This record gives sequence, C-alpha cells and structure tokens, in this order.
Amino acid sequence: MAKIIVTTDSGADLSKELIEEFNIEVIPLGVIMDDTVYMDGSIPIESVYEYYNRTKKIPSTTAANVHQYEQFFDRINRENPGCDIINIAYSSNASSTCHHAELAAKEFENVTVVDSLSVTGGTASIAIRAAEIIKERPEIAVKDLVEELKDLVKRIKTTFLPTALEYLKAGGRVSNAQYLGATLLKIKPKIDIENGFLVAGKKYRGSMKAVALNYMEEFIKENKLSKKVIYLMSTVGLDSRILDMMTEKAKEMGFEKIRYTVCGCVISCHGGPGAIGLSGFAEEE
Repeated sequence: MAKIIVTTDSGADLSKELIEEFNIEVIPLGVIMDDTVYMDGSIPIESVYEYYNRTKKIPSTTAANVHQYEQFFDRINRENPGCDIINIAYSSNASSTCHHAELAAKEFENVTVVDSLSVTGGTASIAIRAAEIIKERPEIAVKDLVEELKDLVKRIKTTFLPTALEYLKAGGRVSNAQYLGATLLKIKPKIDIENGFLVAGKKYRGSMKAVALNYMEEFIKENKLSKKVIYLMSTVGLDSRILDMMTEKAKEMGFEKIRYTVCGCVISCHGGPGAIGLSGFAEEE
C-alpha cells in the first residue's frame, strides 16, 4: 500500500509538537500588513495586535494560492515517491483556501482534498484523526479513509469566544452600535462554526474568567461531545489561569485526551487577544 501523507493549512493552528507527533505537512496562509504579505508563522502573533493598535485596522488575510499549493504537493511527492496525499482544508465557506487546493489537486493523480467545513481546532481535529487512522490501519485505502473523514466532518463541533468585539467590529462583522452596547455591558458573543460558516450564538456577560466554564460546559452538553478528545484553543493574551480552569473542567467531565492549540496570525486577526475556543466530535449516533 502507498504511504498516505496528511496535509493541512496553517489555519488549523497545529502546534509544532502536534505537527511533529502526527507527521502532518502544513502550508502557510498569509497576513497582509502595510501592503506586505507575511506567511503565517513567520512573524510573532503579537505583530497582529500591534498593527491593530497602531492603525485601528485588522490585517487582511490571504489564502494559499493555486501555484503555492502546486509547489507544496510537488515537494511532498518528490520527497515521498509513490505516496498518496490527503489535504484537510480550511472551510470552503470561510476562505478560498479549499478551492485553491482543489484546483491544484487536479494536476496530481494522488492528491485528495477534504473540506473540513471548520476552522482552527476543528480542522486540526480532523487532520489529527486522519493521521491516527492511518497509524492504526496502515493498509487503509484512500477512498475508505476519505469516507471516514467525511463522517468526521459531519460530527465536528467548533466554537470560539472573543474577549471583546473590537476585532469583529474592525473587520466589519458587527456595527458600531452593537460594539458599544456589548462593550458597556461586557458582553461576549459565542461564535459557532455551522456547516462551515461563522454564526453568532449565545451572548455571555462578564469577564472571561467568570464565563469560561459555563460556556465550556454548555457547549459540551448541547453538542453531546464524545469524551475521547477535546481541543482547547486560545489566542495570545489569554490569562493562563483560565486555560488551567478549563483543563480541570475537561478532566472532571471525563475527557480521555485534552489537546491544545494556540491560534496563529490568521485566526488571531478574527479572534483578537485573549480569546478561547473549543472543538470536539459529537458522539456517533
């Protein structure tokens, strides 16, 4: 059987440790500041916040283009003759990344693109599970793996909670009136990923420390998450004590594995500093 290599993009926010543990290849997305494109991971995440503080504008983000994907797949093929490549892509409903990967894949007989219909930890969850399945069943055929991944896409649940609306406002996702009202009332809107789209959900009132555990417990119960694994996501600027609290809550609720992802520059452009997020798979019916 041909070796199957799992790939994804930097919007999955996989840590260096997870990339190495599961041998996942990652193509970087881009962040544009002052008319210069920076590859995700090439600059400190704090640069995004510094740019916003200076300009009151959030940086633009850019997908990997078709040519970049062609080069990416070509390099992997040259380094792994005879392999098959599975690409777990950032939601096609939130970025052109998936479409570009699909166009590039047409130039290769051995590349299959799976639309995660998720972002950040949701995409990471599917990519890592793909790598685990390959390790558990190295004889698995690509078509069978793809079918299993499509089932995971249907079951993935992802949410994030920004600490404030500044970045959503700067990106044109909320009005000035909504922003002012939410700021005065210390409201934090939950953002859920539904069928690949970012959808505003319940609003929490209070400090992040005060609402984090309630937000977490409600999300887990409402979505009937499997207790096999949960992903705790954060952006730079989050009080580490909040992540510690969430870790203890996950243990109390019986999760077998707890994995962590810190959002890179691209996702931080949307979440802003100090945001938290959760991702896991709904139980199989």
